[in-house]
Amino acid sequence: MEMLSALDATFIYLEAEHSPMAIGGIYVIDASDAPADFCYEAWYSLVESRLHLSGVFRQRLVEVPLDLSFPYWIKDPGFKLDDHLPSINLPEPGGLAELMQTAAAIWGTVLKRDRPLWDITFVSGIDNIPGIAKGSFALITRVHHAVVDGKAGTEMMTALLD
Repeated sequence: MEMLSALDATFIYLEAEHSPMAIGGIYVIDASDAPADFCYEAWYSLVESRLHLSGVFRQRLVEVPLDLSFPYWIKDPGFKLDDHLPSINLPEPGGLAELMQTAAAIWGTVLKRDRPLWDITFVSGIDNIPGIAKGSFALITRVHHAVVDGKAGTEMMTALLD
């Protein structure tokens, strides 16, 4: 168990349905050099094989009754990777506007507190974005601000992308 710092606890306390405290990004992955059969299942397996590279992936928040202390991070005993790697197909026509709207919708919701505070949405169907190779995909990341500082964010994405 590790207690959150005062600053990280503040990010938890400030969060509300109308003001999510997650940070995120959109990674467009050029699939032109990827194996021909690379798909969501291959991405899922890749993430699964690299979870051990960062403890952040399995840390879940535990709040102290009556707020007598800052919350703690614990290793989630019920961790399910399926809760963190949704897959969607971009709505037609599958262009940049649809990708941005999809990301905004994802970022506009609060992460569930009963599991580790991150997810990465695998987005297929981005073939109508100019300059993007056919078969490419996007990753929409979302991590609670209390989870990541510069070091933890770099650790997470370095574990997944090479």
